[in-house]
Amino acid sequence: MTEEFEPTSEPTPPAKQPRTPRGTLSLALMAYIVGNTVYGLPMVLAPGLLWGTIGGADGDARTALESNRWVGALLLVLAFGALLVLRQPSGQRTFVTTLAMGDAAMSALLVLEVLGGGFDDVLDIWFVWLTAVGLALISAALWWGRLKARHVLAN
Repeated sequence: MTEEFEPTSEPTPPAKQPRTPRGTLSLALMAYIVGNTVYGLPMVLAPGLLWGTIGGADGDARTALESNRWVGALLLVLAFGALLVLRQPSGQRTFVTTLAMGDAAMSALLVLEVLGGGFDDVLDIWFVWLTAVGLALISAALWWGRLKARHVLAN
């Protein structure tokens, strides 16, 4: 009593292919580009609205924060640099490493700032924690992408 195997008429879906090293790096760079653009563009175009909405800054504090448009410009320039690496990653290992280190350092400093008790308002704290976690995740993605695509980034 043997059972014969009858093929089903339903095709089986193809197995999901693992992400390529360049695809992993591209995903990390896209996250970096989006993150920097989301923070940088409002800092350049409407810093008073941004800081007033997030931290409730008003008066002299708001005016002082509005003078930091250059930070937004820097974030946008770094996003543009990441876009260039996305298009041509060969020889860009140092730049990707620098981006990952920068996001890791900023995340760590934001966590230390919150733990040091520098904030009184809950609106300030949630924004800083959100930013710190986002930076940590993007930094980890960049490190992972750099590791996976080390031969792509080599000269």
